Parts: sequence; structure tokens; C-alpha cells
Amino acid sequence: MKNFTIFAFTLLVVVSCSSNKHLTADYEKFAQGHSLIAVLPYDIQMTGRKVVEMEQEDVDALRRIESKLFQQSLYSEVLKRTGNRKKDIKISVQDINKTNRLLKSAGIAMIEIRDHSPKELGDILGVDAVISTRLVKEMFLSREESLLMDVATSTILDKVPVHIGYVNKAKITRSAEVDIYCTIVDAQAESAIWVYNTECDLQWDSDPDDAIERINGRISKKFPYK
Repeated sequence: MKNFTIFAFTLLVVVSCSSNKHLTADYEKFAQGHSLIAVLPYDIQMTGRKVVEMEQEDVDALRRIESKLFQQSLYSEVLKRTGNRKKDIKISVQDINKTNRLLKSAGIAMIEIRDHSPKELGDILGVDAVISTRLVKEMFLSREESLLMDVATSTILDKVPVHIGYVNKAKITRSAEVDIYCTIVDAQAESAIWVYNTECDLQWDSDPDDAIERINGRISKKFPYK
């Protein structure tokens, strides 16, 4: 009975230390063969009503800007956690300048990244796996858009009748839900080995740099290859 208890406890410790709810059944099958991965530009998707009326080319331009900003941030966050310590990420990450240069040479636009298969992208980039992230949100995080929302909020406050009394601007300043879906896919098998999905709320007047870093900080903390 004593030996069984020791065995059960040991098994529990091993399972607890090795478990990761974000790993798929194919992780052990493919991850050991990976030596180089690439962080793809983000697939930025917009939902709901726009803050202001914009031409489609302007929307696409902002999507391209944010796609690259999020990509650069995730690349930096992952690199911060790489190393030789026990809990460090142990995988080489392709320089994003090279990644973007190769994509551009292949005629692949940032905002069209989801139209291409992991195998196609892996072959172009020369990597074993790709980090693909879809970001679904109701607003752009550019300072210009945030400023427009601040002006709109102030205008609303100016029109509030005096008899209503004090109005809390924080309650009027709208928050938006951001849905993040990040996967690591084996390029040749096109099998997802790691999946991370989370949601967070952002204020319209959030600092863009802080918002992007906060989102990618969440992703990098759960990253595999440790």
C-alpha cells in the first residue's frame, strides 16, 4: 500500500509538471523535430460598427500597420523567454525582418496571410512550424482612432443636460472585446500542435503599445517548447 501511494504521488507530480492544456495530441509527434519557427503577421479582423466612416483602402492600411505591430511584439515577447534555463523557451525563432522579406518576395500581403496554407508558408520561409494568430476586435488601436473616440466622448459630455448632474466619463468611454486565437502549426503536416485562445477587454483610450504588449504577454507566457 505504501509503495502504491508513493507511485501514485510520483505519477501525479509527473503529470502535473508535464501537462499543458494548450498542447494538442500531435505536439509530442512533431515538436521534437522542430528547430526553427516563424512568427507570421497577425490576421486582424474587424467586427461591429466602425468608429468613423472609412474607405476600404484606409481600413486595409490600418490592418497592415497593426498586423506588423502585433507580429513584432509577439516576436519580442517570445525571444525574451528563450534561453537555457529550465522554464525558458528552447526553439530558434526566425528574424521577422527575414520572414516579412520572404513573404513580400513571394507576393504575399500581410492582410492576406490567412489565404495561404501553413505548408506553403513553411516552404517559402524555410521553417518547421509557423505561429499563426487571428485577432478579432471592434476597434483599431492606432492613436489617431483613440483620439477620435476621445473627442466624440467629450462632445457627448458637453451635450449632457446640467440637471442630470455628474457623469462618469469612464462609464461612457467604451470598452471593446478582443478575441485572440493563436496556433503553432507543423508546416509539412499542417497539424496544429499548440492552440491558445483567450479574450480580453480594452478601452478605446488604451495606449496602443501597452495594449499590444499585454495581449502578446499572455500568449508568450503559455508558449510551449520548454
